[in-house]
Amino acid sequence: MLFFGWFACNSSLAAFCLEELRAAAATLEVDIRVQECLPWLRADSSQTAFCVFDVASVAVARQLAGRCVLLRAVHLLIAAAASVEDLLACIAGTSGGGIGEAKWLRGMAWPDDTILRPADCTVQVETIGRHYTLEEKTALATRVSVAMRILPDASRPRATEQRPHRLSFVVEHAIENAPTGALASWLPCGRVLRVFCGALVSESNRQHLLATYDLKRRPYIGTTSMPSEPAFVMVHLAHVRRGNYVFDPFCGTGSILIAAAHYGAVTLGADADARVMRGGSLRCKASKQQQQQRELAVRSYTQDTLERAGINAAEAEAPSMWTNFKLYGLTPPDRVRMNFANWHAALRPCNMHDREKGPTDRGDRGFLDAIVTDPPYGIREPRKKATRLTGEKVAMEEGNDIPACYPVSSIVLDLMLFAAESLVLGGRLVFWYPTTTTTRYTDDELPTHPSLRLVCDIPQRVSLKIVRHLIVMEKHGRCRFRHPPVRAAPRRGRHPTSAH
Repeated sequence: MLFFGWFACNSSLAAFCLEELRAAAATLEVDIRVQECLPWLRADSSQTAFCVFDVASVAVARQLAGRCVLLRAVHLLIAAAASVEDLLACIAGTSGGGIGEAKWLRGMAWPDDTILRPADCTVQVETIGRHYTLEEKTALATRVSVAMRILPDASRPRATEQRPHRLSFVVEHAIENAPTGALASWLPCGRVLRVFCGALVSESNRQHLLATYDLKRRPYIGTTSMPSEPAFVMVHLAHVRRGNYVFDPFCGTGSILIAAAHYGAVTLGADADARVMRGGSLRCKASKQQQQQRELAVRSYTQDTLERAGINAAEAEAPSMWTNFKLYGLTPPDRVRMNFANWHAALRPCNMHDREKGPTDRGDRGFLDAIVTDPPYGIREPRKKATRLTGEKVAMEEGNDIPACYPVSSIVLDLMLFAAESLVLGGRLVFWYPTTTTTRYTDDELPTHPSLRLVCDIPQRVSLKIVRHLIVMEKHGRCRFRHPPVRAAPRRGRHPTSAH
């Protein structure tokens, strides 16, 4: 069955829409085929707010809608065309499916009394890229109703109390920017790119998720806390399911772990600064802006809500990472202070028994289903790691280490080496990689590993000078390194990085 998805997100996340939809299908273990057979239908999500896809049933389409945060709604496709006239001609023609002269694509047969009867439907016109007046929408809705043999509302029988099914007639125009010196009354009038007609199947959980997990209503956040929308996108691309073990080695205030815990994942967070995972540094606690934010967030909840969540007055005044999880009713993460630059020393004892068996018998003994993280770039937070003075033989306690620079190249290499060791087969590594607009970026900048394959590399512009890429890698082969790897400079070029 053919459906069309209507995306709803800001322009900086438009390039993620299709990948999130495909990831949702993979997570739900259902087949999906995005229809790109016609030039005007090609779903370049950075240019259009729609895509047409084929799945087995309406129930599957509803499941997909419930798993995508960048999706507004899913409609059962009746027809799609490159212009309004072509679509009206397609609808008024003989029933059947297929492609007509590269001008239109027919979905379900119309009319089809087994699915929708014309007598039970009403047409609603919606537009993208251009404002239509009420008179224009009414006139177009009348033309569509005549072509589909739908009775006007005034002539509709009133014997049934059931509300009519809403058929959406969506016209997408090319986006136009106002010319220099344009008057305030100027309105865009771009050409028609594509037109869709379909019946609403399901709206997504987007509004509910974004309202529930809004940072403005979260008691404990920091300067680099990940907003809920990109956090859920990262978790979706990581294929996080209930019962998965998800690790964030640079968790900070735990925004990504909250998104993972929403789907029932078992979460683990680590950070070199334990104060961030507790209640923040002294500087953050003394910040007037942070204090005002905490007060506004706490005030957005009633006292009964806070009491049911187990948050007393003292905790509401000085919240921590756990406060957010308690407020949302989520299982809090296990937390550990860890210098990720020394991950092979910190986590190696977990695999000691397997290592003694040798690389052949060990097989795949990963323990993580996903690693999802936003490493420090050195823009708002410094890229630091904890190092030990030469000759020190003291236990790993706060205050025993000194800060040192942690280059992005070393962070990425450590993430890949750690992922190759700790992920189960099919597990995913999802992280942000920063670049600048002044340099020409290619994925050759990333190190490679024989056990990992690059799934997608999606850019997002965050400022005039900074573009970050969401890197998704999947473990597809066993890691056969018998001894802890030695960090080396990442190689330029698509050749496996030597790690032994």
